[in-house]
Amino acid sequence: MSCPDCFQGAIMADYTPKGSTTTLHNRQTYIAKPPNNETPRGIIIIISDAFGQSFPNNKHLADTYAAAGPYLVYLPDFMDGHAAPSWMVYTFPAILKTDTWWDWVVKPYHVACALYGFAPFFYYNSFAKSMPKVTAFFEAVRENEAKEMNLPIGDAGFCWGGQHTFALASGEYKTKGGQVLCDAHFTAHPSNVSVPGDAKKVKLPLSVAAAGKDKVMTVEQAREVEAILREKTEKEGLKHSEVVYYMEAGHGFGVRADPGNEKVKKHADGSVQQAVRFWNRVFDEWKPAS
Repeated sequence: MSCPDCFQGAIMADYTPKGSTTTLHNRQTYIAKPPNNETPRGIIIIISDAFGQSFPNNKHLADTYAAAGPYLVYLPDFMDGHAAPSWMVYTFPAILKTDTWWDWVVKPYHVACALYGFAPFFYYNSFAKSMPKVTAFFEAVRENEAKEMNLPIGDAGFCWGGQHTFALASGEYKTKGGQVLCDAHFTAHPSNVSVPGDAKKVKLPLSVAAAGKDKVMTVEQAREVEAILREKTEKEGLKHSEVVYYMEAGHGFGVRADPGNEKVKKHADGSVQQAVRFWNRVFDEWKPAS
């Protein structure tokens, strides 16, 4: 389940995005392209955390992936403008702060602010409402951009988006022609994932970046996911699947790490490298549908 950690972290408020925002398949989408007109190795679709498509950290991540791959990266708004407001990053720490008497005086105000931002997000962005938006976009990209450029598709699901990544990795969602919507599935600190249930459904390559201090997907749950993926690798031929642990990291580290904290930044950078290595392993073996 989601918790206050899903709404905390650092904001890259001064970041200048390198890409552009346009409407793609009826959805506002931030697009990051490889630098120097390099040919992309694949298309990466980000299913963001609760702060959504306009959050500067998510655009920074899209730009980072585009350069590292190189990839063509899409960051769509799957929340139709109902992402959690970025100021909530500061609200939950204020609620939890109890150092002085003033912290207790202002606590009701911060609780009210949290409810104001928290309730609409969950009302509009349940899995039942959002998954059809996700699958429609992936199918459109598969049938258009990916087909035209003869490219594989990878996804990156963070926090809220992690549940969607696990669902796509089940292989149950396909185009009308029977092709899976995504070839390589990466998620960092996913939330709302049922363990072991969702892990047992995985049929496609899945890479998980797990935080050692995560209260949403705990280390114990991550190890259970890892054991299931290992068994699927040995008995069902599942390829390239893994769980990588960042023991000093907390929930949200893949997106909302404080760039001024070297230890946390190292973990965030590590999760980027993990994703790129994983996608490239899968993409190197990918063959277009006949």
